[in-house]
Amino acid sequence: MCTTTPKPTTAEPTTAEPTTAQPTTAEPTTAEPTATTDEAVNSTEKPKPMTTEKPSGTEEETVTDGTYRKVWQAQGKTFFDQFNFLWDDPNHGSAQYLLQPEAEEEGVIEATRNYAIIRTGRASPKYLYKRMTARIESKDHWKNFLSLIKFSHVPYGCGVWPALFTLASKGEWPNGGELDMLEYVNMDVSKASFHTGGSCQLAPHVVNELGSFPDRNDMNYDCVTDYPDRLGCAPNKWMKSSEDWAHSPGIVATQWTDDFIKLFYIPEAEIPQDIKDEKPEPTSAWDRWLFSWYPLAGTSCKVEAQKLMMQINFCGDWAGKDAPAESS
Repeated sequence: MCTTTPKPTTAEPTTAEPTTAQPTTAEPTTAEPTATTDEAVNSTEKPKPMTTEKPSGTEEETVTDGTYRKVWQAQGKTFFDQFNFLWDDPNHGSAQYLLQPEAEEEGVIEATRNYAIIRTGRASPKYLYKRMTARIESKDHWKNFLSLIKFSHVPYGCGVWPALFTLASKGEWPNGGELDMLEYVNMDVSKASFHTGGSCQLAPHVVNELGSFPDRNDMNYDCVTDYPDRLGCAPNKWMKSSEDWAHSPGIVATQWTDDFIKLFYIPEAEIPQDIKDEKPEPTSAWDRWLFSWYPLAGTSCKVEAQKLMMQINFCGDWAGKDAPAESS
């Protein structure tokens, strides 16, 4: 186990300018969350009849040329108003998750005109061996969307377990799906992964049509999850260490359709003009930033509409078991 106490850190996912985190959704739409960033989180969906509730954030008129339009966003000083604050910890960690009023008072969340931050706080005065922080979920959910999350920094260190992911808005886990976009523990590498129930076997030869995407969970691309033996699928072209991610500002984008899920990492210096113009076009040109993907066409994978999740945990079921003995 770790012997260090996690230092207060900031995590900031964000999306287009300005850099406050703003999630937005539309059909199909792009979503961009931020943890500590200057940009917003947006989600968009392709122009077609909405199949889920309309998000309460920014909406734009439907277009008919196959591009995406913004339907939801969280940005600026009201960034956190687009999220529910959760107090429960299903990962059995050392976090005391605070509801919004207390989180603001303790300074574990902060939102200004230019950025939004989730950070670790002081040791809990109420619970032994716990530290205060936040765990949030979007008030809206989407099926088939494009999300853009621009971040400037993410936390790392012994015992720290930050996570940016989507989760089915209803049903028992893992049924309905969970997509881990950016998640890691301690000083380990991050690997994107997909979890679901029932039957969900990806075809290895199809996964590797876009390059080499080994299943980093060694599950032979079986995405069904039932711990401890079945871990879900994790086809990743490459992986970064937690420290590398902390010093690699940019955008994590997710394109989710009936046929596939694609995850892109776009370095800050390479953000294309279509994103800057808020008219994202995830064509094959984006595949140079592709680091994980899940071809769903022809499979029996069943997924529900997804909500956006962000949190920072400590130790727990994963970080507590895999932590090296370190001290500082």
